[in-house]
Amino acid sequence: DTPGASFDATFSDLQGWTPDLGGDGNLGDDPDFVDPAGADGLPGTIDDDLHLARFSPCIDAGNNLLVPEDIRFDLDLDPRFLDDPEVDDTGVGTPPVTDIGADERRPEAACAVDLNGDGLVDVFDILEFLEAFEKQNPAADWNGDTVLDIFDVTAFLGDFTVGCT
Repeated sequence: DTPGASFDATFSDLQGWTPDLGGDGNLGDDPDFVDPAGADGLPGTIDDDLHLARFSPCIDAGNNLLVPEDIRFDLDLDPRFLDDPEVDDTGVGTPPVTDIGADERRPEAACAVDLNGDGLVDVFDILEFLEAFEKQNPAADWNGDTVLDIFDVTAFLGDFTVGCT
């Protein structure tokens, strides 16, 4: 705590936030995470699932103009701009509109290996994966063992070879 300190929040969801507190595009709703306390019932532990649940108010509610150009995917290696057709775009920008938060909600029909979200499974998806792997992005842990290694590359390439249905 710093006396007199302040911060600006824009296009954020802070439960209990009111318009009187200022900031563009802010929500005061429950963000509706999948399982914020996880299986152990304790928030803030490793088993928490902070992915956005279906119909979360944060889906397609961000501001595309605030996403840095070099941020092309989210924490799960999903495209940073991924439309959820079940939700109206309430944010700012040309669709698809980014979600509020660090993770895009992946619609059920989306293809996991289509990393750039262009509807095609091609070499550009491999390049996206390799870039994430090179940057040690946890989303490149394709086999889920918490270690980034050649097994993630082979797991991704195996899924890539199968493609999407």
